[in-house]
Amino acid sequence: MPFNNDNWSIHVSPNLQIYNNTYSKTHYSVYNDKYEAGWAPSTGTIVRSYSYDFEVYTESQYYFLELPIGARRYFFISPDSRIFIEGSFGVIVPLKVTDRIELNQINTDPKAPPYMLDGNEFNPIITSTTKFGAGYTFQNKFSISAQYSLYKRISNIHGNSFSIMLGYRLF
Repeated sequence: MPFNNDNWSIHVSPNLQIYNNTYSKTHYSVYNDKYEAGWAPSTGTIVRSYSYDFEVYTESQYYFLELPIGARRYFFISPDSRIFIEGSFGVIVPLKVTDRIELNQINTDPKAPPYMLDGNEFNPIITSTTKFGAGYTFQNKFSISAQYSLYKRISNIHGNSFSIMLGYRLF
C-alpha cells in the first residue's frame, strides 16, 4: 500500500487443498436393545438384547478451495530482506467429496437383526476461516511463511490447522 513507507499490503492467496483419511477399527460387544412397544420409545420394556462384534472401515477424500484475503505488516531488516506478520479471513468452498463406510459384522448372534450405523453424511456448505501468521521475504520475490488457522470446518471435520508455505511473487 502506498502509505506508511510501504509497510502494509493486502494479499489474496487462493489455494486448493485435499484431505485424505482412512479409519479402521474393530468393536466388540456392542449391544442393541429391542423394546416392547410402549407409548414412547423409552417407556417400553427390553424384550431382547443383542450383542454385536463388527469392523468399521471408512475412507474419505475431500477437495476444497480456500479463498482468504488479508493484511500484512512488513518490518524491514535490510533493503532486500524483511519479516512480516499477517492476518486473513476467508471462505472454504467444497468442490468434490468421496465418502465410503463399510460395516462388516463378525461373531454376531444369527437371530440378531442387522446392526445399522447412524448416518454421518457430508454436508457441503461454505464455511469461513480466520488465519494468523508470520514470515520472511527476500528481494521482494521469494517468501516463506507459517500460518495458524483458528478454526476450520470441512463437512463434519473441524479443528485448527497449521501450514508452512513457500512463495514466489509474479507481479
